[in-house]
Amino acid sequence: MPPPMTPKNRLFVHEYLIDLNATQAALRAGYRKTYARRASVTLLRKPAIAAAIADGMAARARRLEINGDRVMKEFAKIAFANIGRVAVWGKDGVELREHTEISEEDAAAIVELSLDGKHRGRVRLHDKRAALEVLGRHVGIFKPRSLPFAGDYSNAQQRRARALIKQRVAEVLAEDAAKTTEKGEPEKR
Repeated sequence: MPPPMTPKNRLFVHEYLIDLNATQAALRAGYRKTYARRASVTLLRKPAIAAAIADGMAARARRLEINGDRVMKEFAKIAFANIGRVAVWGKDGVELREHTEISEEDAAAIVELSLDGKHRGRVRLHDKRAALEVLGRHVGIFKPRSLPFAGDYSNAQQRRARALIKQRVAEVLAEDAAKTTEKGEPEKR
């Protein structure tokens, strides 16, 4: 069992879970500006802090009912949206389709709609390339990027950190599943 965390460690975990920016979390937790980056790397390596972060992330995922499938489905909506199903264009400009003609999937990919006439205007979709890249990495087509907080980590340290976080999230989810089944309530995922 990891040693208990100090109040400053708990504050760092709380702040880190806000935006997953370790240096900013260290600053907001009260670490000096000149030491915050180095402190954040040191803090993230501590097993108690890594476990608390994993617990917090798993709890948030449960509260928001977020799972990998749901996230990947949203990326897929963006990646496979077709602007031709949202608008028609020609020499007279862009004409938007009626909202009843646009599928929920294509609507989820829209970032901006601007109208300058009855149906004329401009439409902008989310970044298709970025969504395809995320999906490609997820299914193993592309090499995964390093962890967002892995600035000074070696590849081996990054793999260990990923494994620790995945293991802890799996443990927390398994504990929750066991508790729900014991109570006789249906399991929600």
